[in-house]
This record gives sequence, C-alpha cells and structure tokens, in this order.
Amino acid sequence: METNCVQCAAQSKAADLRLVASQTLDEVHDLSMRLRPRVLDDLGLAAALERLVSEWQARYKIPVDVIIQLSNRLPGEVETAIYRIAQEALTNIARHAQAKSASILVERRDDVVRVIVEDDGVGFDINTNHGERHLGLLGMRERAELLNGTLVVESTHGHGTSIFIEIPLQSEIIAVEL
Repeated sequence: METNCVQCAAQSKAADLRLVASQTLDEVHDLSMRLRPRVLDDLGLAAALERLVSEWQARYKIPVDVIIQLSNRLPGEVETAIYRIAQEALTNIARHAQAKSASILVERRDDVVRVIVEDDGVGFDINTNHGERHLGLLGMRERAELLNGTLVVESTHGHGTSIFIEIPLQSEIIAVEL
C-alpha cells in the first residue's frame, strides 16, 4: 500500500512538471513571437520573407510561391507583424494543412499593406475549435488588430485555406519641440 502512495506521488509530481514545462514553452513561444527578428533589420521584409520561405521549403518540402510588391521599407512594427503572421501561417500549413503547395503575396497599395497566404491543403471548419490551430489564428489576428488592421480566414474542408490581412499605414507626423 505504501508503494502505491509513493507511485501516486511520483505520478502527481511528473504531471506537475509536465504542466510547468508546457507553460514555460508557451511563454517562451509568446516571447519569441513578440520580438523583432534581427533579419528584418539586416535585410528588410522582402529578403527576410524570402529567407524564411526558403528555409521552410527546405525543411518541409512544400513549394511556396512568393510575390512581394513593396517599393519602400515599411514601418518597423508593420514589418514585424507581417513577418510573424507569415511565419505562423507557414507553421500552421506544415502542422495541419497537408498541403502540396502554398503562396504568399505581400503588396502595398496607397496607404494599405495587403498580405495573402494560401495553401491547397485539407482546409478546416473555422467555426469549430481546433485548440492549437485557433491559438495561432488568434495570435495572427491580434497582431493585425494591434496595427488597426484586419485578418480574415477563409477555409473549406478539402479545399485549402486563405488568410487575408490588411494593415493601414498611418502617415507619420513628426513632432518638433521648439
């Protein structure tokens, strides 16, 4: 009987340790998602996305068409949001979509940046709870909304997923102290 108590205590401790490890990983993931990747500062958004996609394709063996139509650098917070949204979208494609191909379009028209990420995977019902998948979508939506943008997901079971992001670019007013 005493052996059972020791075994129960050990199982309880193991469960507690797994929970702490899981929470720690979630916190590290959240922290890393908020940080600005150095590659953006070094190369700019277009080159950073090209590098991200190149590394992702080498790892997952899924071709991605990338079209980036930007004539100038974007504000830092917009570049970071777009990079992280694309990164999370690619992560979701690798984990869930079973896609044979994907595409990313980034374009600036007037004072709006549009991003479209699409895959030809299995799709999903956006109205059902898929746990981790919805946390990723929630994080992407929050990133867009923090910049007064929008994120729309369209997906049909068996026909892939499309993510549409629009982020307005505010004209920056420089305040000068006299």
